[in-house]
Amino acid sequence: MATVDELPGGTRDRPDDEVAAGAESAPEGPVARPGRDFFRWSLGIYLTVTAVLVLVAMSRLHWHYVYVLDDPAIHLSIAQNLVHHGTWGVAAGHYQSASSSPVWTLLLAVLLLPLGWMRDYLPLLGNVACGVGILYVLSRVGTPLRPALRRPTHVLGVFLLVVIVLFLPGLAVVGMEHSLHCLMMLLVVLLFERKLRDEPSWGPAWLPYALLAVAMLTRFETAFVALGIGLAILLRGATPWSIGDDRTWADRLRQLVLVGLSAAVPLAAYAAFNRLMGQGLLPNSVLYKSQLTGPGSATSLSLKPIVERTFQDPLLSVFWVAAVLYLVACRPGRNRNVVQASVLAVATPLHVILAQIGWYERYQSYLVVLGVMFLFSLVAELLPATGDRAQRHLGSRLTIAALVLAIPFAHYKITWTWYAPGSSVDMYRQHYLAGKFLGQYYDGKPVATGELGYISLLHQGGITDFYGLGDYEVLRAKQQKKENAAFLADLARKRGFDVAAMYPVTLGFNVPRNWILVGNWNYTGKMYTAIDRNFQFWATTPQAVKPLEANLRAFAAKLPPEEHLTINALAEYRAAVLAGGGH
Repeated sequence: MATVDELPGGTRDRPDDEVAAGAESAPEGPVARPGRDFFRWSLGIYLTVTAVLVLVAMSRLHWHYVYVLDDPAIHLSIAQNLVHHGTWGVAAGHYQSASSSPVWTLLLAVLLLPLGWMRDYLPLLGNVACGVGILYVLSRVGTPLRPALRRPTHVLGVFLLVVIVLFLPGLAVVGMEHSLHCLMMLLVVLLFERKLRDEPSWGPAWLPYALLAVAMLTRFETAFVALGIGLAILLRGATPWSIGDDRTWADRLRQLVLVGLSAAVPLAAYAAFNRLMGQGLLPNSVLYKSQLTGPGSATSLSLKPIVERTFQDPLLSVFWVAAVLYLVACRPGRNRNVVQASVLAVATPLHVILAQIGWYERYQSYLVVLGVMFLFSLVAELLPATGDRAQRHLGSRLTIAALVLAIPFAHYKITWTWYAPGSSVDMYRQHYLAGKFLGQYYDGKPVATGELGYISLLHQGGITDFYGLGDYEVLRAKQQKKENAAFLADLARKRGFDVAAMYPVTLGFNVPRNWILVGNWNYTGKMYTAIDRNFQFWATTPQAVKPLEANLRAFAAKLPPEEHLTINALAEYRAAVLAGGGH
C-alpha cells in the first residue's frame, strides 16, 4: 500500500486521478490532494457535529457543560488531588487506584497546572485534539474516499465514517481516555508495520516500543494489540506471510522480546507499585469490569455471555472475519498488511472474552479504528491507486457501500450520538447536582455513594464508593460476595459517614436496617440514559436525619423544574425509634 508519505511533492494542482499514478515510485513529500481533501472534510464534519452536541447540551444547562457519563469527573478529581494534595485517589490523603488510565489522568493533571480555570472542559478539549489526530493519521496512510462538492457520495461516506463508524463526536462528549488510546493504537500498529516492511521510519528506531509502553498505561487492553504484533513478527518469517526480507529468525525473536518487554515492564511496574500501596494488581475499575476479576466473573466467561458480547458491536465481527480471511489468503511476497490483520485477528476475540463492550461504545473503539484503517489498507492493496481510473473508482464505491451497509451494524452509535445532549442533562440533574449538594452541606465530612464521578469532584472529604471503583476495600468485598448489610453497617461506623446518596438499585436489599431513607429526588421529565428516575438520600444514624432533611429542603430551590424533592414522612419517627433502642 502506498502511503501518502510516498506521494510526489508536486501534486497540488494535478487532477485527483493523476495524483496517485506515480505513488509507488515517487519520493516522500507533503500530503497529496486526496489525503488533504479527506482530512479537511472529515475535520469539518467532526468539529461541526461535536460542537452541535456540546452547544445543545450547554443551552439546556445554563451554558455549563456536563459530560454524558460521570467517569471523566473521576479522572479530574484524581488529577485535582494530585496537583493540590499530592494524592492519587478520589479523596485527599487516601491512595486509591481509581483511574482506569494513569496516562490520561497524569495528562489532565499537567493541563490543570496552567489551565485550572477551565478544568471541566479539559477532557473535552483533549478528546477533540485526539480525534483530530486520528483523522490526520488516517489521511496520511491513504484513503479511497475523495470528498469534494462534486462528489457528494464521498462526502456522505466521510460523514458516515466519522460520526457513526468511528463515533468520534460521541467519544469526545464521553470525555474519557478512549480517543487518546485510539490514536496511540493507530500509531503503534503503523510504526510496527513500517518496521516489519523495512520502510523508512517516522522517527527513531525505539519509538514504536516507547509508544507501546505508554499506550499500555493508557488502556490495559493494549496488551491484546501487543500480542497481535507479536504474531505478525512470527508470521513475517514464514511463507506465505513473508515479503521476502532477509531478516533472520534471531532478529525476529529479538524484536518479539522487545515488544513483550515494552508491554510487560510498565504493567509489572504499575502492578508492583499498586500492591505496595495495598491495592490490587490493576486499577479498581479494571478489576471490577474485567470478565476475569469482576463480581460476575463466574458466569461472564461462559459461552452465552461471550456470544452476547460478540454481537453487541457487530462491526467487530466483520473486521475480525476480514482479518482472518486476509491472513488465510495471503500470497508469498505480495501481502502488505499482515500487522494490521494480525492485530485484529488476535485482539478482537481477546477483548470480547476478557473485557467490556458498549456503554457509549467506548471500550471497543480502538478495535473499530484499527478495523477502519485495515479496510482502507485492504482496498488499497486489492485495488491500488496506481491502477486505471475504473479500478480506483471501484475502490471508492466499494468503500462507500461498506460504510452505508455498516449503518445497521452501528445503530447503537446513532442512538448514543442523538441522545448525547439529553444524556448530559440526565447526568446534571442527578450526579452533578448530588455533588453540588454534598459539596455545599457536607464538605470536609465523609459521605458514601454509588455514583463516584461528580460527587468526588465537587465534594472534598472522605468518600465510600459502593461499587468499589474508587474503594479497594469495597471492591474486595464485592469480589468475595461479602458486600452485605452487616458489612456496610460496619463500614459506616468505621468510616463515620452519616449520609449516603445513591440510586435505589445501588444496594438493593443490602441496605442496613438502621439506615433511614430521608429524601428522594424524583425526575418527571424525559429520561435518556439515566439509571432511574429516583435518587435517594439516606441517613446512617438517627442523629443525621434532621440535618439531612433540612439540607435537602434548603437545596430544593436549586433543583430544575422537572426534579421534585420528596421527604420521607416517617423518617423522623424511625429515627426516634432507633434512638430509643427500638428496631
